Amino acid sequence: MRRKVRDASVVAGYGRPKYAKPSAPKTYKWNGKAPTGAVVLNNGDKRNSVKDLQSALNKANNARLVVDGDFGDKTEKALRAFQRKAKITVDGEYGKQSARALQKALDGMK
Repeated sequence: MRRKVRDASVVAGYGRPKYAKPSAPKTYKWNGKAPTGAVVLNNGDKRNSVKDLQSALNKANNARLVVDGDFGDKTEKALRAFQRKAKITVDGEYGKQSARALQKALDGMK
């Protein structure tokens, strides 16, 4: 009498796991404007508004920042450089005053 041998895919708990097909990461597309509204951005923030800020600084001040949404030391340094250039309060914080100056610089580039 021959013994039945089961395939590993038949035995419960064994076999290949069913993974979902890998999806492409969502790509970020900048809208061409500086973040506005009641947005205040500081070192340590991680969100899409920071991506907008980084893209705007790259365009307006040739900052060469990596657009990753992480407001780190390089983003703060680039923001301070822009604030000095725009002759506004240099505090490394992106608020209403910085937003107006950055949007004005972007508008002047068109």
